[in-house]
Amino acid sequence: MSITRETLLAALRPVTVAETVAPFGDIRIRQLPVTEVESLREASNKDNKQFCHRLLIASVAGDDDRPLLTPADLPAVEAGSFGSVDALIGAVLRANGMGQTAEATAKN
Repeated sequence: MSITRETLLAALRPVTVAETVAPFGDIRIRQLPVTEVESLREASNKDNKQFCHRLLIASVAGDDDRPLLTPADLPAVEAGSFGSVDALIGAVLRANGMGQTAEATAKN
């Protein structure tokens, strides 16, 4: 049986997922739409670290599924503990389907 248009479109909708991330515990992570990811890439001027930090800010969500952080929090994220920020970035990349290739790029 083939997939229907409605089923396909429903499966493409971004959702919020939960992941346990040390040292934070359970974190809610928004999957972002393609257009928002592309906007974050453009705002990062092809800088992978900036992109990952902006992706983290846009993706980590509260119980209401809205971002916990704002772009004004970028300096605080950049000043954060490398291990903690890296753990969050890994979870955000996984939730947004960017996998190990993106994680390796983000660390360079």
